[in-house]
Amino acid sequence: MTRTYNATLVESNSSVSYFNTWGAWIHAALATAGLSCVYQSATWGSVAVPTAATTYVLTEVWAFTDSLQSTLPVYIQIKYGSGTGVNYPGLTLQVGTGTDGSGNLSGVTSAVTALTGDAVNTTGLPSFISGDTNRVCGMLWVTGSLMVFAIERTHDSSGSDTSDGIQVWCGSARSNLFYYQYISATAAGTQFTHWNAALPPSGTGVNGSNVAIYPVRGWNPGETTASKQIFIYFTADITAYSAPTVTGWDGSSVTVYANGQASYSNTFYGGTGYIAMRYD
Repeated sequence: MTRTYNATLVESNSSVSYFNTWGAWIHAALATAGLSCVYQSATWGSVAVPTAATTYVLTEVWAFTDSLQSTLPVYIQIKYGSGTGVNYPGLTLQVGTGTDGSGNLSGVTSAVTALTGDAVNTTGLPSFISGDTNRVCGMLWVTGSLMVFAIERTHDSSGSDTSDGIQVWCGSARSNLFYYQYISATAAGTQFTHWNAALPPSGTGVNGSNVAIYPVRGWNPGETTASKQIFIYFTADITAYSAPTVTGWDGSSVTVYANGQASYSNTFYGGTGYIAMRYD
């Protein structure tokens, strides 16, 4: 079962209410997606807003709840606070194979990556989080600062999850900074500053009556199996901010959300593409 949580989310830390509203929404969305919160440093409601840029005032740790959690545990630490300005939302994200019960990750851990907002929008912007017990992805403030993330296990050639490793994609679109990292039970790979999707060199993914979108891959150090949550598409092929249903590389039916804000030079090898993320 997959679950998607949607909202028009205010992008602002200019009041206690704004900050607590977007933080509580992310918390509720992760729970709805199927993850378990195993640590929270404070309860959303009246948490004081950050008083400086890139400052984080609340920590949560979330766990996958699938059958492979006992074999290769996945824990996600999220810190909530401010971006490049005190009134801009900001997050940090880290993934690890263990936790100490006090908000810190242990075992093999990924880099701590900041997702930094650079705007204030109090009218509410489209945001979503999609997930299940074994995966999670999201786009926050889609037409604003646009923070994106996707965390999932590795897969075999049929698309089934494996306990080989954990894949972490994340980025802040306004700053055009995108990251990928692979971690296993024994080691953390290099954090790369781009995503890998093989697009044609220009134009379109149309082939007869079919339209292609291109799954993103990682390295460990060789290429990993493709993501089942994050894709690149040509803007000429799919209407911006639409949610078409496509056939995934493993043959499954997948609904994706086509972000239409901008193109990003370090998210692919090939032509100019935009990001689509799983939306079911």
